[in-house]
Amino acid sequence: MPIDTSPIVVCRPALPMDTEAVLELSSHIWGGGDYIPYVWEHWMADPHGLLAVAEYGGRLAGCYKLSRISDDQWWLEGLRVHPDLWGHGIATRLHAYMLEAWQRLGGGVIRLGTGNDNERTHRLFPHSGFVPAGAAAYFQAEALPEPCEAFTPLETADLPRAFAAVEASPALALTNGLVDLGWKWGTPRLEHLARAAQDGKAWWWRGGRGLLSAWEDDDPDGRILLIQMAACAMEDLPALLADFRRLGAQLGCPSVEWNAPPLPDLEAMLGQVGFKRTWDGYLDLFELREKGV
Repeated sequence: MPIDTSPIVVCRPALPMDTEAVLELSSHIWGGGDYIPYVWEHWMADPHGLLAVAEYGGRLAGCYKLSRISDDQWWLEGLRVHPDLWGHGIATRLHAYMLEAWQRLGGGVIRLGTGNDNERTHRLFPHSGFVPAGAAAYFQAEALPEPCEAFTPLETADLPRAFAAVEASPALALTNGLVDLGWKWGTPRLEHLARAAQDGKAWWWRGGRGLLSAWEDDDPDGRILLIQMAACAMEDLPALLADFRRLGAQLGCPSVEWNAPPLPDLEAMLGQVGFKRTWDGYLDLFELREKGV
């Protein structure tokens, strides 16, 4: 019987010495437009999750990031395999390695997002037990440089009442119970709203008729203000989103965005208040829960 002498895939935590090889790998992704170079150092410094790489035949072949959202929620992101090494099971091994780390670090619920047209990952994730958890399309609008007095900063003493409003909001059901926590989707927790309030990014809307929290991201054309949590009656949602455009201008952001489900009725409503899809595709969200969670 012939002996198999092909290389094996070795997964391990990332080290600073991996940076150059990861950046070279990243240069082949999305025509050189990959976001990994902008977050790699931040990921390396994360004390709560795990940044891992895979080696194949002594060569850096891939990377993957496990991030903590809360004590019982985790997010997988940045799965990359060098195009020269596709077909060697590297993504499968990295994925299994991260699931083992997730269970070791705390378990609970783990989620991820992948482009709806990514056939490779759509085969990988369901095979490892992940089930669909929703979808997110990118809806963006120019900020409106108009006066707006609709928002009042959320005070610490009001956090419990505000979070109860979030949990009871029909808008949360609209997004399948998940919110955008900075390109990481998860079930909202009081700690998330408290952090937004501490950063000055959480407000009551129109005297308590609704509530909004947000986060900022970089863009070549300037900062973008993105919705984290939105809580209001469904009939008030168009007005809240229009005021959100005005809030963006007040905070010096040229544009605002809501990463929301690509539902026809919702997309039509967003269009009526000036939001447009910035990508024809969308993210499919998947999740895996430990038994009993």
